[in-house]
Amino acid sequence: MAARVKPGGCLARGNLRPVRLGEQLRLSGRGAFRRECAPGANPVSGLFQPKMSGKLYIRAMKVSLLVFLALAAGSFAQADAVPPQPVPAHKQISSQLPRLAVLDVELSGDLGGPGLASEHADRLNMASAKLRDELRRGGLFQLVGNTPAQELIATLKSQQLYLHDCNGCDLDVGRLLGVDQVLVSWVNRVSNLILTLTYEIHDVRTGEIVARKSYDFRGDNDTAWSHAIVYMVQDMKEQSKSPSSP
Repeated sequence: MAARVKPGGCLARGNLRPVRLGEQLRLSGRGAFRRECAPGANPVSGLFQPKMSGKLYIRAMKVSLLVFLALAAGSFAQADAVPPQPVPAHKQISSQLPRLAVLDVELSGDLGGPGLASEHADRLNMASAKLRDELRRGGLFQLVGNTPAQELIATLKSQQLYLHDCNGCDLDVGRLLGVDQVLVSWVNRVSNLILTLTYEIHDVRTGEIVARKSYDFRGDNDTAWSHAIVYMVQDMKEQSKSPSSP
């Protein structure tokens, strides 16, 4: 009698004894044999494989390939991802410091006549650069450059005698630069021997004077001016450590 093959099953013919296991056949015995499978069966595994058209097969392969590529890309991205680096402590501290704009040092009082105008102009440039350098090294503020506000500063200088005494016009510079505070400073020249260096720090939001101090010094020359500025910034640092400082 011919052996009956269930759908999805395979039958081995020959000098063998078929022993059915579910939908598959286990073959025992000796001799040559061949396998006969139902339509749609896999002759290797004996498991039923539904027939698929050529177009559906190609589409399924494309979908499988796209899924594989997406998973592979995700694996490479995770492997190449750089973990976030901690922010250095000095940068964290710097970001917490008040943003400060420093206007140029000005000269008031007895100017000594036209013959000293050029000398004083050079000395004011030196003093302004020295002040910014000392403040930057002092670590009390986050200094912001004045370049974006140069046009406004030039206009104000053409309209005002002093920017340290212009009814708050320096606050407009601070707002344009987006800073928290503005520092103005000036030297009052009483004579060629007696001079006073003064600074004020203005809060841009409120317009209040948050710090102010004056320092007497002797000698209208580059060395004396430079020493006065260094001393002023050192004193500002000491004041910042004092509990009673504003």
